[in-house]
Amino acid sequence: MSLAATLRTRTQPPPPRSSGGSAGQGKRLTRTVFYLVLAALAVYALAPLVLVMFSALKSEQELATNPIGPPHALVWSNFATAWTQGNIGTGMRNSAIIAGGTIISDATPRNASAIARGSPTLT
Repeated sequence: MSLAATLRTRTQPPPPRSSGGSAGQGKRLTRTVFYLVLAALAVYALAPLVLVMFSALKSEQELATNPIGPPHALVWSNFATAWTQGNIGTGMRNSAIIAGGTIISDATPRNASAIARGSPTLT
């Protein structure tokens, strides 16, 4: 097939769809139900995260009076308080040490075995 024939066949519009009626409506209904279920699952998954953020940005008094609703005034100092009182910096340093040690202890034997096998690339 020549290049011109290939281009002609690729640029032709698709054949018109038949107006079958119920088959198209059934697909549309199925797609609508699918998206509704998908949206409900997204709300189900994201609602706890939103509630945690709402709680994190409230004062203690507002959290006691309005535990679920959005905060009226954003209290960003809660994060600084949690950082200092909860020793989050120490926890992050410990996590970095554990992660780095794990990577090194995992990668070293793999690279040594790759070198011993004569593999041109290290894994």
